[in-house]
Amino acid sequence: MTKALLPTSSGPTRKTTGQQHIAHNTSDVSPAIHLEDGEDSRSTRGESDAVSWDEMQVAFSQDLRPASAQRLAEELGVSVESLKRLGLGFDKTRAAFTFPMYGISPVSPSLVPSRTSSDSSRCVSGDTSKVSPGERRGRIVGIRLRYKDGRKGTLAGGHGGLFIPEGVTPYAVQAICEGPTDTAAALTLGFESIGRPFASDGGSMVVEFMRGAFNACPAIVGDNDAAGRDGAEALAEALRAAETPCQTIFPPDGFKDLRDWLTRSGLTGEDLLRAINAAPVLWPDVKAWPPGYTPIPHALSRRGLIALVGPEAYAVLSVISGFRGAGDVCRVTRKKIAELIGRSIPTVAKCLPVLREKGLLTWRRGGTDRANEYTVHLGPERWQHRKPDGGRKENPKISPDSA
Repeated sequence: MTKALLPTSSGPTRKTTGQQHIAHNTSDVSPAIHLEDGEDSRSTRGESDAVSWDEMQVAFSQDLRPASAQRLAEELGVSVESLKRLGLGFDKTRAAFTFPMYGISPVSPSLVPSRTSSDSSRCVSGDTSKVSPGERRGRIVGIRLRYKDGRKGTLAGGHGGLFIPEGVTPYAVQAICEGPTDTAAALTLGFESIGRPFASDGGSMVVEFMRGAFNACPAIVGDNDAAGRDGAEALAEALRAAETPCQTIFPPDGFKDLRDWLTRSGLTGEDLLRAINAAPVLWPDVKAWPPGYTPIPHALSRRGLIALVGPEAYAVLSVISGFRGAGDVCRVTRKKIAELIGRSIPTVAKCLPVLREKGLLTWRRGGTDRANEYTVHLGPERWQHRKPDGGRKENPKISPDSA
């Protein structure tokens, strides 16, 4: 239920769904809605179009003092860097910290590899005006507030969106959390993450964000209550239906959520990694995958590779491995790789030598406008993945040392 509405300047009011009352005033200060945990943060669709959320975010970012960010990080038990990546700001009018919520830009089907074709380098046709999978974060659609006493709220006129850190691509997402502070906790532990507004909200946006990132296998980290479990399980089924393998985990008994688990138990990245690896993978219908397709769902491999080569080079490796065809050769152009990860061709060209130096990739040029032929070298210690039947097999490729 809604607690109260902050005082605003005079103006007409109207009632939206539920018990939320949103004031529409004529000043440049938007009212706020106070929310309980689990309450839907959406207001009427379309209202956010009339508000310049980007301009508000810039102003809030400028008003954030470094000392205030440091104090909040210490209070929450997360890193300052994680809060910065989430776009932390400060609303001086309400004396509240702010987190931007983002909409999702639909992916062009022309940029999504087809899983129904025997040729994994083919793509289905579609609207090329839409963005690539690597450019999924859309515009700001709302602002979440966090008051100094811990209360939560949203600025009226917007609606719920995702908490998406700067620089996160779908291919590198390792955890999907609830709320900005749990997302910050996952980032603090070294896991590239995105966050939903609440357990029952934002699932369709998560699915759209992850669409086409076939080599991702995110762990849904739910809150340890009925709403958190129901929301996590519903999201897992939605991702599975969209052909994205995933896992679900929850904090142990006695811990409310991921941040509580982190701050009260001394949780480490290795601890969280073990919990993820112990969870079963919810596999999509593998019949829809092209022959020879090899995802990288094993959390140890993903986290280790990201730490080894960085998120951008990992995204390049992930995309290339998804185009594996006959003889374990991956045929794909640099242009297609750049489109899929939402980066420039020079960025892809910069990442390739990094992967070669680490013994993870070799290639043979395919000539002008032809796909290069890549071979991914991930030995048993780096590439272990669960089969759809729940077993585990080692990739038979040669080890990096013998590449």
